[in-house]
Amino acid sequence: MRYYPYITIFLLFFSGIHPSIVWCQQADKIVLEFDNYMKIVSHEHPLSQRAALQTQKGTAAIQMARGGFDPYIFNDTKQKYLNDNQYYSLIKSGIKIPTWYGVEFQVMNELNQGYYLNPENTMGTDGLWVAGLSVPLGQGLLIDKRRADLRKAQIYEQSTLADQQQMLNDLLLDAGKTYWDWYNAYHVKIIFENATEVARERLGIIKREATIGEKPIIDTIEAAIQLQNLLLNLQMAELQLKNTKALLSVYLWLNGEIPVELDDNIHPILTTEIEQIWPLRLAPDFAVDIHPELIQTRLKIDQMKIDYKLTRDQLKPSIHLNYNLLNESYLTHIENYSTNNYTWGLNVAMPLLLRKTRGDLKLKSIYLNETQLEMEVKTAFLNYKYIAAINERDMLRNQAGLQQKNVQYYNQLFESEKTMFTIGESSLFLLNTREQNLISSQVKLMEILTKGLKSELSVVYSSGQLWEKW
Repeated sequence: MRYYPYITIFLLFFSGIHPSIVWCQQADKIVLEFDNYMKIVSHEHPLSQRAALQTQKGTAAIQMARGGFDPYIFNDTKQKYLNDNQYYSLIKSGIKIPTWYGVEFQVMNELNQGYYLNPENTMGTDGLWVAGLSVPLGQGLLIDKRRADLRKAQIYEQSTLADQQQMLNDLLLDAGKTYWDWYNAYHVKIIFENATEVARERLGIIKREATIGEKPIIDTIEAAIQLQNLLLNLQMAELQLKNTKALLSVYLWLNGEIPVELDDNIHPILTTEIEQIWPLRLAPDFAVDIHPELIQTRLKIDQMKIDYKLTRDQLKPSIHLNYNLLNESYLTHIENYSTNNYTWGLNVAMPLLLRKTRGDLKLKSIYLNETQLEMEVKTAFLNYKYIAAINERDMLRNQAGLQQKNVQYYNQLFESEKTMFTIGESSLFLLNTREQNLISSQVKLMEILTKGLKSELSVVYSSGQLWEKW
């Protein structure tokens, strides 16, 4: 599979969904907004394409099940020749029409001839026309395999829709979390870039002042160590940014076929203001009954109930009543037609002990009870996940506000220490300590903010509605 780097923007614009990637004039950067990114994933990723195929499976399953009710033609030919004589020729041709209620209609022509025909098979030269039906009076009266298969296919069609929703939920959750990891790595790199630039300028100033004797030589070593430590952190931040960007590219495709990479000039959302990037939102209404995971389990139970009903029907005796009206010709001798010309038959069969059916029925009952208990547990667990996701989101929002204040306080301490260091009333050690605390608080704020943005996704995901947003 070939990747196409550096053409992402053009491909996205011409992919047909117009993601509206924003050109940020102030920062002179191209910003891939979160909502636009999620729309691309939702429409273009191979898993989203695969999810769309699930409903087609349901449609195909229904078509296949309905085939059990298709009319079908048949022919049964038996002939015997011996010593240049035709002993007999028995030909039966016709059409049978199954119906929803288990009754099967048929229209058939019998054409028999030969020197040694069984008298039972003797008929006129035009053959014998038969119109009749077969009616189940025991097994198959209320349900049979054809009806059961169709009902199960209809349930399966609903299940494929839930499968599609759950697949999109999983895909969008993973893709969304990857975006926020990219966002965090980008801004952490910015933090260390800015700090490294400040430390490099400070080292230059201290070297000049140490040369003229205004600063001790030892300060140049300490300033160099601070710069080296920041450079190490910057390299780690750059590595993390490259890795998260590479992982983000896994979710960027065109038409589910062409993987693309992000150009180096494309960046995540630039703002780190909590109120802008993480506005307060109400949690979505949570109705556990419409959660895709629970829908899948409930529909599975419905299918199992049909299997149970079909197995229970097999406890009945197999009784089939067959009735056929007879006429010597379809086109002639209509005046000779009589309702007294018919055949009928009654087929009855029933196992004496029914051990196989009773055992099968007991197993199906156990499996059904197990699945119902599984649904109860899953319902409780889904409720818990939703409540836990909301609690985590609210806690992280509160922590983000607290950490934002900490950043402000550390910045004030750093600026004050910098002023005191400039006028000679502080040491470089204290200044470096203040700077390290400020940088750590900024990185911590980004970590909390990223977790909070992920938790916002988790709230919608736990409600089962993430697939509806994009």
